[in-house]
Amino acid sequence: MPIYGGGVGDNLACASMIGAAATTGVLRDVSGSHHASDVMFGTALGLVAGWIVPSALHYGFGEDEEEELALAPSDGAPAVRVAFVPFGPRGAIGAQVTGVVF
Repeated sequence: MPIYGGGVGDNLACASMIGAAATTGVLRDVSGSHHASDVMFGTALGLVAGWIVPSALHYGFGEDEEEELALAPSDGAPAVRVAFVPFGPRGAIGAQVTGVVF
């Protein structure tokens, strides 16, 4: 997903965050705050949640970017996007549905 327009900006942001996470994991292991298995499990969970799930659900693996970022169907019909959002006003728990048509 080209957050910063693709290219160097996106690669630099990704590499710096992976480096920060790796440094944090190593330092926690060295300081005795976590075991190596904790760090490895956290790494695996982060990769699944941050790369594999979004790729599988939204962006695909190796598809064209134009198809991935299409907002409306090619036949000109309006596209509807709906999301369930957690909602909790002062002691209550619930959910709301929000959406957009374009």
